[in-house]
Amino acid sequence: CCTGSCTNTCVLPLETYVRRGLDSEWIASWNTRRLRAGSIAYRSYGAWRVANPIRANFDICSSACCQVNDGGTSTSTDNAIARTPGILLTRTGNTAASAEYSAENNSWDNPNDGLSCSNSDLSCGDGFAGSPSNGWPCLADSVGAGHGCFGHGRGMSQWGTQRWAIDASARRWPWIVDHYFNDNGAGSGQRTAVMTSPLTLANLAAQPAAAAPGTLIQLSADADNTAGASHSHLLIGASLYRSGVGYIDDAAHDSALVLATGTQAITRAFEIAPGTPAGSYDLLVSLYLDVDENGAITSADLPLALATRTAALQLIDDRIFADGFDVTP
Repeated sequence: CCTGSCTNTCVLPLETYVRRGLDSEWIASWNTRRLRAGSIAYRSYGAWRVANPIRANFDICSSACCQVNDGGTSTSTDNAIARTPGILLTRTGNTAASAEYSAENNSWDNPNDGLSCSNSDLSCGDGFAGSPSNGWPCLADSVGAGHGCFGHGRGMSQWGTQRWAIDASARRWPWIVDHYFNDNGAGSGQRTAVMTSPLTLANLAAQPAAAAPGTLIQLSADADNTAGASHSHLLIGASLYRSGVGYIDDAAHDSALVLATGTQAITRAFEIAPGTPAGSYDLLVSLYLDVDENGAITSADLPLALATRTAALQLIDDRIFADGFDVTP
């Protein structure tokens, strides 16, 4: 139904809700990067309606008046959603953002295309998305240039996500989401949403807590996943830090992780580089989403959790015989 006299309601877990609707709002055959970007918008708008229900007896309607939701799913959209569980767009105060979207947000109404443009404010002009009078500032969106407006101009352009995913730059989905909802860090007004994570880390520890350079130690932490679905494409990173020395990394032991819902203990090995100066070191453990799917933490990947424990590891100088001989008594 739309927004008026709905005669039936149902209660759904958020991830089930997203699976039942994304294939109806995004074309399932389109590029997987575009579908992952769409899953963030769809999930966020649904979560926003929970906090801002459209009627007293239900949160959100199931038609295009809100966003379409029905019993159908698609393998391609299911797979896209499984890469992004629980990741939401939020604004100030850590509340879910009204992550609106429409088919074609370019601020030019082509009089010859027969498409319905419902954007009441086309002041941004061709090659720009936005509706300033409705709180969405102009956004330079070159992939929309020459395409007639087909929608309200607010938030994400659905056709724009496809073009950014397949054009020469082949933008990854975190960039696409950040582009439309935060102007890549330069947003204002309604275009100030950021992606937040359902993952947290706590109780970091190093075993043993005192070791020598060149030693292989074990790091542990408690990881909590509140997404309502398993995160199956994570990478565990770790570093040591000491003022005056800087960060000590061990990328060779960055490892893949599948994190079920709830809290569980995680571990990874860490080899302390030979020659690392003795002293007290902070421990940093991180969880990244493997966005580029290469099995290694890179700048393309999305950080989802970072925790630090100060003075967690003491590096000791165990050279009993500094010059190879016992000292003279």
